[in-house]
Amino acid sequence: MNKYKEREHKFKLVFLYSFNLQNYEEAFEEYFDSHSYFDDETNGKIVFVEDIKSEEKQYLINEVKDLILHINEIDQKIEQTLTNRKLSRVPKVDMAILRLAIFEIYYSSKKIDVSIVVNEAIEIAKKYGSEKSYGFVNKILSNILESNSEKTI
Repeated sequence: MNKYKEREHKFKLVFLYSFNLQNYEEAFEEYFDSHSYFDDETNGKIVFVEDIKSEEKQYLINEVKDLILHINEIDQKIEQTLTNRKLSRVPKVDMAILRLAIFEIYYSSKKIDVSIVVNEAIEIAKKYGSEKSYGFVNKILSNILESNSEKTI
């Protein structure tokens, strides 16, 4: 699985978490047991999530569980940059994208180039969010990175 596809699955799990705060582990298992997706790399073949190797599933789940451990700190970073709205008013898709990007930049054990994280967050926002999502995600991530200047694009 390529890194973008990996990030996309993690985004979907983080999004799923926002609806299943108490039973998220069960929800994650259901995600892997019952979903398929169209994969551009397979020339139009539909790929079933259950075709993902078990070690890849476990890695994705562990990454998202690690994100959940830091979710309060991540949300605080987002909230500090919001000027005209409350955290609770940010669409769940945008929150999931922001949470994942901030986790990867500041908390992940894997060191990933910040510009790649930001660019792929914007691409995911374009694909899954509203027409304004990618601009919002870009603005929030830029503001967070500016205020925490040790991480730059």
